[in-house]
Amino acid sequence: MKLIKLSLVLMALSLFIACDKDDDNDVMQQQFSTADVTALSSITNVGTWRVSSFIEDGDNITSVFSGFSFTFNDDGTLVVDNGTLTLNGTWQITYDDDRDDVEFEVSISTSMGDLDEDFDELSEDWYIITYSDTRIQLSEDDDDDDDILILERI
Repeated sequence: MKLIKLSLVLMALSLFIACDKDDDNDVMQQQFSTADVTALSSITNVGTWRVSSFIEDGDNITSVFSGFSFTFNDDGTLVVDNGTLTLNGTWQITYDDDRDDVEFEVSISTSMGDLDEDFDELSEDWYIITYSDTRIQLSEDDDDDDDILILERI
């Protein structure tokens, strides 16, 4: 009888040890195809967008971009505007077949003193994490950082 109980305990213990921790908070990047480039390009250049969340090196800097709207034009130009200040830039969505992912490249020209650094942080190559018609979640193309940018259509 003791041998049966011991066997059951050892079997249960081995099941607990063999299980990995499942962390649902981790952002997992989806596998994409070239069709996603076309879909994202069509979605992005409709309407205007805003930064709904921007986590840079663990700091929430979303408020820096409050009031700014982003217009992604068909010709690859980008206009960032808050009603008094207009910035210009470029954007491009490409497929990286080495990694089976889609990159969202943003470049914004600035000469605004303190805001330069913040807008430089937006001027990156971003990986698409998820997207819908009204929301795009991105992570920075840098294994050292956990930067997350979320754009939402206004």
